[in-house]
Amino acid sequence: FPAFCIIMRAPALSRLVEDYARKSCRAFPLEELYRLGRGSSERLHLAQLIHQEIAIRNAQLCKELLLLPFGLAETSGVQKVVQCFSSYVKWLSEFPVPKEQDMASFTVLLKQILQDNADVTRTMSG
Repeated sequence: FPAFCIIMRAPALSRLVEDYARKSCRAFPLEELYRLGRGSSERLHLAQLIHQEIAIRNAQLCKELLLLPFGLAETSGVQKVVQCFSSYVKWLSEFPVPKEQDMASFTVLLKQILQDNADVTRTMSG
């Protein structure tokens, strides 16, 4: 390589995040999500569906962030967001597929992820 070329390398993702990133997401029609969210008998089914989906989508987002051009993937803000989203994948993978008795705990986990996730834009810019 010429002397003026600088090779930047984004940090590697954990094996767990890489494994989830390779999985396929399911497309959810809005009507289905609405229907599942409305019925109390169907909330467990919705929780079971999104348990895996959220982990997959967060892992895929981590992978995409590390592919940003012009050295953006190496910035501290992007690295913090990748670290944060990677932790969500870990939390969800460690939480068992929700059963009726787990719904309160799963709701707390989702709230924690959503609240933690609220400052992503600010984190990436700083």
